[in-house]
Amino acid sequence: MPFAIAFALSLASATAPAQAVLIAHSVTSQWSTGFQGRITILNQAPYTIHDWRLGFDASYTITSMWNAQIAANAGAHYEVTAVQASWEDGDLSPNELASIDFVATGVPAIAP
Repeated sequence: MPFAIAFALSLASATAPAQAVLIAHSVTSQWSTGFQGRITILNQAPYTIHDWRLGFDASYTITSMWNAQIAANAGAHYEVTAVQASWEDGDLSPNELASIDFVATGVPAIAP
């Protein structure tokens, strides 16, 4: 089940063009007090993306995350970065898909 959230992907030196990266998000499991979610990032650019950071505002509280780490959290705003994970070293090569899974308390905003 997809849920509504706006993402911003930034690089160490510049922001990636919107068409260069496809970001999707979904709820993979849900229970009365929370859910497990997944964010997928597909690099559609013809170049590798290094040192990326994904920012978003959430209507829930993330309690754990894997394949990425929370670099900053202020209120509802999260900034996450790559870690050594199942997709090599965290860089996103052309046409590479990375998945970030997390557990959160609260209820995700449902996509229209």
